[in-house]
Amino acid sequence: MRNLYSILFATLCIFILFRYNCKSQCCSVGIPSGGTTNLGILSEKTIRANVFYRFSKSDDYYTGDIKIPNGLVKNGEFKFLGYNVGLGLSNKFLLEFEGGYFFSKSQEYEIDIIKAYGFTNHLVSLKYNIINKFDNSIELTFGVGFKFPFTSEPFAYRNVVVPYDLQPTTGAIGFAVHLFSSYDLNDDAKLFLIHRSEINNHNNANYTYGEVYLTSIFLSQLIIENLSGLIQLRNEIKTKDKLNDKLMPNSGSILLFICPQLNYNLDSFNITLIFDYPIYKYYNGKQLANNYSAAINLSYILPLN
Repeated sequence: MRNLYSILFATLCIFILFRYNCKSQCCSVGIPSGGTTNLGILSEKTIRANVFYRFSKSDDYYTGDIKIPNGLVKNGEFKFLGYNVGLGLSNKFLLEFEGGYFFSKSQEYEIDIIKAYGFTNHLVSLKYNIINKFDNSIELTFGVGFKFPFTSEPFAYRNVVVPYDLQPTTGAIGFAVHLFSSYDLNDDAKLFLIHRSEINNHNNANYTYGEVYLTSIFLSQLIIENLSGLIQLRNEIKTKDKLNDKLMPNSGSILLFICPQLNYNLDSFNITLIFDYPIYKYYNGKQLANNYSAAINLSYILPLN
């Protein structure tokens, strides 16, 4: 089994390297990461509900991995509320629904500010547990999902359509693939490997947001009773957007985040504090780059019988 995990990890690393030519804008379009590790399979007739709030700030410009003098936008930020509800259909199958709402997405200029808000894409996924042995000390779960927009109409601020990277939704259908793996190192430590790929279709403006590949490695360690510390390394790859099938030069990126977290567990309730800091940035063209983000995640598991 250790060899299996080594193979999975190596496969994902190779996948990332081969996608390196796929170089995001500063503000997420779609569902920002909630940061929770509690995304595995559920037992039959069990509900898991996650709610998280994320704030993100951007005020530097990059070309490639080099910081450059700022451009027209002084800074950008978003405030996002996300939710995820999972239902254990059996001990092998999990049905999940996720989405969220941007309270604010903004870009500040010297003399003006552009804002957007609204529901993001929503996602319905079906996950299947491939491996779950030794009293749940090992898990491998695979899933597929269907993305759909809350609206296909672009958001307009002061009767002017906002830039593509400020839109709260892609305005198009899409698909997602999930991989979740966990392994108990000992009674107090756990290792997680999570991967998610998202593919977007073109919207009514014939704009296609780039593919998204998220890969995370978590290590969880119990500090004191009910309180755990987590360290996460997350790689985010976003390919270039397209307009009328032509690549947009100032889009797409490769980011590597380190994300310390604190998780408090009380029976079926979890609260997690998360801070994301990019330790490597690579942006195509000239883009406003993410500086940091922070989130709080609440999770509750409820058996239905």
